[in-house]
Amino acid sequence: PDPGPGPGPDPVINTLVGTILVKKGAALNKGALAKGAAVKFECTVDSAASGTLSIAAKVAKKLGIKLKKKQKNVTIAKGSGQCKAGSPSSLKLKLARAYAKKIKRARKAFPATLAVKLTAPAQAPVTMKQGVKVR
Repeated sequence: PDPGPGPGPDPVINTLVGTILVKKGAALNKGALAKGAAVKFECTVDSAASGTLSIAAKVAKKLGIKLKKKQKNVTIAKGSGQCKAGSPSSLKLKLARAYAKKIKRARKAFPATLAVKLTAPAQAPVTMKQGVKVR
């Protein structure tokens, strides 16, 4: 007797992978951040997204932001949103009120790190980072 066809292909298990659709070194506008700047990204699985914009301690000192001892970076903006698999999504990053005045007063563009963390059920969280400028 013929055993017949096999059990078929294994079910495809999608793993959570994300991509930030903001180019490396792209400029984020201070005014837009104050109101809530959209940051676009993609993911492979439906997930919740949270984003942060942080600056190094050295940059924070130049902007006149006070630091705690041994603090390496400062989160100046946060935001959250949802990601639908396969289609571009966005979240709104909004400046923290504590730093808004100092950042708006900055005369020159300064470097920052944009991080987007994706979390989906039964998946390991994924964090994507991108260097940007704030001007």
